[in-house]
Amino acid sequence: MSTYKQLAREQPKKTDIFIKTAANIVVWSKENWQQLAKVGVALLVLLSVGVGINLYNKSLAQKANAQLYRANQMLDLAKRKTALEDLLKDFPNTPAANYALLDLGRMYKAAGENEKAQQSFQALSKQSQAQPMVYVSALFEEASLLVQAKEYEKAAMLYREASVYPKNLLPLTSSFQEALCYEQLGNFKKAQELHRIIVASKMDKEQEIKERSEERLLWLAIND
Repeated sequence: MSTYKQLAREQPKKTDIFIKTAANIVVWSKENWQQLAKVGVALLVLLSVGVGINLYNKSLAQKANAQLYRANQMLDLAKRKTALEDLLKDFPNTPAANYALLDLGRMYKAAGENEKAQQSFQALSKQSQAQPMVYVSALFEEASLLVQAKEYEKAAMLYREASVYPKNLLPLTSSFQEALCYEQLGNFKKAQELHRIIVASKMDKEQEIKERSEERLLWLAIND
């Protein structure tokens, strides 16, 4: 009785697989070259538009910066105010526009136009979180207006917002101002709590604020 050995199937070589795949790609490309060309053109158009928009935005930002610089050099406050207002109209979505809005708010505040100043600071705080110093300044400026109006609770909320903002360089100062608002409200317990947090902070900077909080804690303890 004869026996038969089963022969193992020969495995295809990797080079053969590569050649076959490459050939298939070439054939598919020849059959669909028009579609590939359209896709390529579309990608080039999108890339060109993106580059164009980026260059346009940079150009606007540079013009806005130049106009802000010119405005800041003006000694005549009325002319400076007009220049800043024009900047807001001409370049509304640039970083320079936020600096202009901050300056305008301060000018309105100095002139006693508190409603216009508050509107400026409120608008600024909504659109400037990408500019930490401008954002925190807007919160502080609006809060100071509220303190002037004896609206201490609203002011405390703004100082609190500033204190928890991760990019705020002066968080203890923000908390200190919040504590002062609670003192004005007669909520000495909350004020003491904030002052204790400030004093216990391990931050190396704002040492003067820590000392002032220690003084406030002593004063509150005596007058409690």
